[in-house]
Amino acid sequence: MKLKNKGDDRDEKAIVDYCKKAIEAYMESLKVYTLDRSPMQYVVTQNNLGNTYARLADIEDRASNCKKAIAAYKEALQFSTLERQPIEYAVTQYNLGNIYAKLAEFEDETKNCEKAIEAYTESLKVYTHQDFPMQFAMAQYKLGNEYGRLADVENIVHSVDDIKYGGLLNQ
Repeated sequence: MKLKNKGDDRDEKAIVDYCKKAIEAYMESLKVYTLDRSPMQYVVTQNNLGNTYARLADIEDRASNCKKAIAAYKEALQFSTLERQPIEYAVTQYNLGNIYAKLAEFEDETKNCEKAIEAYTESLKVYTHQDFPMQFAMAQYKLGNEYGRLADVENIVHSVDDIKYGGLLNQ
């Protein structure tokens, strides 16, 4: 099976192999790029690690790789705070929102949608309409998707309860 990514025809096995090699290289670099010694490189490497786990989650061990991406993004946020590095903070929060949205496809849909909403909302503290209109629009769009997903989740819960209790809940 071929997996398209940015015009690429590599197969899934090759992509998985490249992702695993990238993860291994990032882990090695983190032995030197520590939060204390090289905070900027640490943040960049953690974000790249998160992005690689997110890509790997498209192909295998989906929930597990989503959780590894989340851990990497949260590590990056140890240094990239709203006050210290607002743009990196916004990028990382947006990435965190994306991975929580992806994880919601596999487990704890409501909880993970809510976490995605929190992360997208955090990114909007930097991605304002005036300063970053494209990023603002993308984050707003993603928020709309997650709120829409929650609406469907809530409707499903109410529908199941309605069936279970014979419509007594809506009277």
